[in-house]
This record gives sequence, C-alpha cells and structure tokens, in this order.
Amino acid sequence: MKTSYAIICLFLLLSFLLLFSLPKEEKYSVSSENIISYENRPMPKYNEQIIESSQTSFLSKVSYDSRGQKIYALLSIPKSQSKLPAFVVLPGAMITKEGEQGNIARDLNSMGFATITLDQRGTGETIGGVNSLDQDFLLFNEGKEPTQHMMVHDALVAFDILAGRPEINRDKIYFSGISMGGRIAIMAGAIEKQSKGVLAVATSGYGLPEVPDADQKKFLRSMDPDNYINLISPRKLDMIHSKNDTVIPIQNAEKTFSKALEPKKFYTVEKSQHGYHRSEMKAILEKELEGWK
Repeated sequence: MKTSYAIICLFLLLSFLLLFSLPKEEKYSVSSENIISYENRPMPKYNEQIIESSQTSFLSKVSYDSRGQKIYALLSIPKSQSKLPAFVVLPGAMITKEGEQGNIARDLNSMGFATITLDQRGTGETIGGVNSLDQDFLLFNEGKEPTQHMMVHDALVAFDILAGRPEINRDKIYFSGISMGGRIAIMAGAIEKQSKGVLAVATSGYGLPEVPDADQKKFLRSMDPDNYINLISPRKLDMIHSKNDTVIPIQNAEKTFSKALEPKKFYTVEKSQHGYHRSEMKAILEKELEGWK
C-alpha cells in the first residue's frame, strides 16, 4: 500500500515538473496602456554564414524566422579578448543591411561595438512588405498582428540573438535606428527591459491626431513611439537630428524627445539633411558612446 502511494506521489511530482518545464507559447498582446508585448519569446534559432574575416573582425550573414517571415541580417563582431557591447541596428525605410553596414554600423564597429543590422520587411533579402495604416488597422480590429508590430518583434529576436552570443556582453546591448528604423528602435527598447538604451537618429514619433473611435485610438497609440519613449528610462536615450532635416522636421523630434524621461540627451547638427551623416555625427558618437561600453 505504501509502495503504491509512493508511486502515485512520484507520478504526480513528475507530471508537475514536466508541466512547468515545457516551453511556454509566445504570446502577443496589447496592454490597456496601448503597449505591445511579446511574452515568452523562445530562444532564437538562426542560420549563420561567415562572409568576411580578418585579424580584427568578422562579418556573417544570419537569417531567422519571426512571426511568419524570414528575416536576413548582417552580424559584425570585432575580435576582442573581452565580451563586447552591441547594437541592434535598424535601417531607415528601403535601406538595406549592406547599406547601413557601410554607414552607422561600420562606425559603431570601429568604436568597439558588435552590431546586427537588419533587412527590415520588404527590403533587401527580407521579402514581404509593410502594410498601410488602413490595412494594419483592419488586421488589428480582427485581433491579428499589424505588420508594424511584427517589425518590433523582428528587432526583439535580433536582440535575443546577440544576447545568446558568447562574444557579447548581454548586459550592454542597445537598439539603434535611423528614421523609420529609429521608430522601431524606440518601441523595441521600451519593451525589452534587458536592453540598456536607445540611440535614435533622424527620427520622431508620428504626432498622430486624437481620434474619437476607441479601437482606432488604441491601434494608433500602439504603434506610435511617442507612447513608448518614456518607458526607456532609467536606461540611456540619445537622439541626434539635423536642424535642416526636410523629411522629419526637427520640431517633431524635439516633441518626441520632450516625452522621454531622464537620462536623455539630444544632439543637433547643422549641415546634413535626413539620415545618418558620418561627417557630422560620427564625432558625436565617438564622444558620447564611450559611456555606453
């Protein structure tokens, strides 16, 4: 009798342990504060192919699945005897991973940061596209994920890839983005509490108008960086913008920055137009990012 009771207890214990050791299904949701969430993200599986290697660094092409889409990226890691700080780099609309690798990612690498730079949806090797606001709103009303939410998930998986790399200091991983990529970087940095900050270049929130419809209001706020940027605090936030930006006026960036909490810094340059411009912005990064390593 005692033996049977012991067997039953052991069976129940094993069942309990099995139940709580099984991987939980990833859950997408939007909170009452209109903040998106991807809970229980699994450890990412990805393919990697080294395409360049030198005495100082190596460059790999990686690909991974994210919310039904295969995402392609470039992983650039300076060779070092110590674990490296790193950035997820999110290019502007229609800028490829190769284009951005030759731009801000290269500068970050030269400063001692590893980078993973994405081909965002509909760009370069990452096929698919980004829906219009109206198309995404229809999906949202049906309880489905808008593509612009999925782009945030793409960035979060890239963060997870960096965090799992032996070369990377997982306590010093940041998000960086230019223009549209900066909007995604702000949202991803706000959501991923293990990240250490955001570097946003030539970007702002949408400055969307108030609407009477509750569902539409929830949707618009859920994809507006202005609704997220205060959640980056107490981690680092730097924004860099040109006074002469004709695509995203500096007033828009200043308005978004005003919604952020400390610590935060806002830098301006004089001559450049929209985007990241090495001639004026690299010197700012070289000085500022010393404190991010």
